[in-house]
Amino acid sequence: MKATIDNLTGGVIPDLPDYALPDGLWTDSRNVRYRDGAVEKCGGTVAVLGSLSATAIWAESLQEVSAGTNYGIYGSLTALYGTDGDTHTNVSSISYSADVDLGWTGGAFHGYVVANEGTVAPQTWQPGLSNKFQPLANWPASTLCRVIRPYGDFLIALRVTESSVYNPRLIRWSDGAGVGALPGSWDYTDPTNQSGRAELGQSDDEVVDCLALRDVNVVYKKNSTWLMQYIGLPDVFQFRQAYSQAGLLTENCAKAFGSNHFVVTDSDIVVHNGSEINSIADKRVRRWLFNSLSATRYMRSFVALDQQNRECWFCFAESGHDWPNLALCWNWTENSFYIRELGGDMTYATAGPIPISVDSPVWDDASEAWNASTLGAWGPWQASPWSGRLLFLDSARQVAYQGDTTEAFNGATMTSYAMRSNIGLTRDVGSMKRVRRLYPKVLGTSGDTLAIRIGTRDTIDGPLSLYGPFNFTIGVDYKIDCRLSGRFIYLWFQHASANRWRMIGFDVDFDGDGRR
Repeated sequence: MKATIDNLTGGVIPDLPDYALPDGLWTDSRNVRYRDGAVEKCGGTVAVLGSLSATAIWAESLQEVSAGTNYGIYGSLTALYGTDGDTHTNVSSISYSADVDLGWTGGAFHGYVVANEGTVAPQTWQPGLSNKFQPLANWPASTLCRVIRPYGDFLIALRVTESSVYNPRLIRWSDGAGVGALPGSWDYTDPTNQSGRAELGQSDDEVVDCLALRDVNVVYKKNSTWLMQYIGLPDVFQFRQAYSQAGLLTENCAKAFGSNHFVVTDSDIVVHNGSEINSIADKRVRRWLFNSLSATRYMRSFVALDQQNRECWFCFAESGHDWPNLALCWNWTENSFYIRELGGDMTYATAGPIPISVDSPVWDDASEAWNASTLGAWGPWQASPWSGRLLFLDSARQVAYQGDTTEAFNGATMTSYAMRSNIGLTRDVGSMKRVRRLYPKVLGTSGDTLAIRIGTRDTIDGPLSLYGPFNFTIGVDYKIDCRLSGRFIYLWFQHASANRWRMIGFDVDFDGDGRR
């Protein structure tokens, strides 16, 4: 008998009983993604932007169209720096005191960068390495906020302190700003402008963060979600509760894709469009995630958007790590999850700016087979000298990395594997199976080795007898031979070479071996 398993894009599902999973799903994996019917190695990281001026915990990119120059901003606990990709300059006007867990918030606004660390007035920077960050013009006296975000022509301040009184439920917003300008007022007592304030006091949970969704601003509290809708004077904004039992785990844990938000709550991962909300993690990866997430470092988690691969990455610290070292990635076209390492402990991630030169394949340098080269496009992003790839910040060194590129973690070998335990091969769990051969359908660099382990169990939770590794040489072998018997079969595919690999399916040749 032969079992042919060709659709491998269901992803990893560690939460459900393995013996009940359909063929083609996986119970554990690292550094492989599932798409287009196959399982394939993820890209690694490569250092970019030279040596940073400090160990950074936050970054923001900004394209200055009028000067034709792209700038990046990054912040440490005490300073802000600007770079054009080559030169790095301290653009602080004062020394800051960012909280190691809260870090910096802000974003690009009308051609400026807004940055806030919560202990001084929000800061603004006009692009140019000779310019310094300055306190936000017209910011109200004796006022601080923990979080500030752009929304349309407004700046939104969350968790506000007024005259030394902190209110974790208080929101303030600026007057609408003109083209290329900062807000002219925050005076909510002046009826001639649109600035205002509101307290989301229906519940005691604090406001966490906010993010635009089409024409509304979604305000996330710890345990609930609110919609902030522009209605004009005199009230300017109206607030209504969208969801009463879904909030936000911590700052930076929501991202917009299409007309939806990907949101990590304190107990789930959900996708919503402002009216409908759905769990995408339940009965797949939810229990695994929250069992793995550090209970003391969860505040440092963040979500990154990999637009090129149609993925949202929840980057988090495992127990024992101070900063995120793993990412649980969700592909919204395949609706599948995979788990990848970040190549170290990372403080933050943002999209670009990154020079293209670090990721352009060179024909003379190619060592892999032509079929393997189809795993990545030659010369991607040739239309622009900058790409929108993810930029990660190292927690221990003054280094930034371009994510999901090259075949290693900044030169260090990346090990990737996919594992499926307790695959039945048939729905008859009472029968023994004698596995004779395995036929992996693998594309990659000729001569690379795929290490395959095969295990057997006689009962679902019985002891595992593990055999191998059986070395499958890509471009040379077409099968491995074995003679193993069990009711349930364990399959483990691992690759540890500095090249890509892609498995589009596999066949298992086996015989019925009775019902003993």
